[in-house]
Amino acid sequence: MPEIPAANSDYLLLPSPNTEASAQVTEKPIFELSDLEECEMIEDVGEDLVLFNDIWNEIRFGL
Repeated sequence: MPEIPAANSDYLLLPSPNTEASAQVTEKPIFELSDLEECEMIEDVGEDLVLFNDIWNEIRFGL
């Protein structure tokens, strides 16, 4: 049933990793899957999430 992931991709304007769904997508996604080739996954920071968020808020909002 590629119709469901294709509809999700159209609604969110995101590319679908589902090759069957990609053929049914009618909207242009805001990026292509190939744009993610140089990306890396962020590992779960576990209990340090609070510290991470505090530092990020300082950077982002000057808090």
